[in-house]
Amino acid sequence: MKRNHKIIILVFLNLILISATKEPAPKDFLSVGKKIEFNQEEFELKWSSHPSPEYYKQEYLRKDDKLPQYKKMMMVEAVKATLSVAEVVHGKLFELENRKKEDPVVNYQKFENKQKGEIMIDFMLSDGQGTYEWNIYRYQNQKNESGNYVVLYAYSYREYASNKETVIQFFEEIKKMRMGLIGKMGNMKIPNVMTNE
Repeated sequence: MKRNHKIIILVFLNLILISATKEPAPKDFLSVGKKIEFNQEEFELKWSSHPSPEYYKQEYLRKDDKLPQYKKMMMVEAVKATLSVAEVVHGKLFELENRKKEDPVVNYQKFENKQKGEIMIDFMLSDGQGTYEWNIYRYQNQKNESGNYVVLYAYSYREYASNKETVIQFFEEIKKMRMGLIGKMGNMKIPNVMTNE
């Protein structure tokens, strides 16, 4: 039962549902730094949470982005667990398949790097109220003196659309830059997480 509970946590709930609405002073629980650079943009740690003994979540925004209505976000999550990346991704894809029943925008693709033992997925969602979100999730296992972890590095890109034309433009933009950003995410050097709790 405990193992199943960890798998549920590791699904890493959609950003569109659980992004922070407040901005308390963030703590770098994972010792990965307070700034992340991706695609020639700098993201700074704006929100973090340690809601359970095993689970850590940190959100990074560009200077001009604000929660909850950000445009671009980087995220680092980690769960202390002896689970494989494949188990975690299986849970996430199961979640996305279920979401398709209510969200016609949902679409995803999985990319597996067997040499690194990593899996990436990119997926699209919407909230049915004009918010559209494209995400790249990169999962990897890490092990060090502070424990065994499944780590998620993620990029999220949003559009807040009030008309059909804006939605079409957003989809076209994603189509053009999608594979380039997926490649950049896959080539990022992910630091080892370290926790003291």
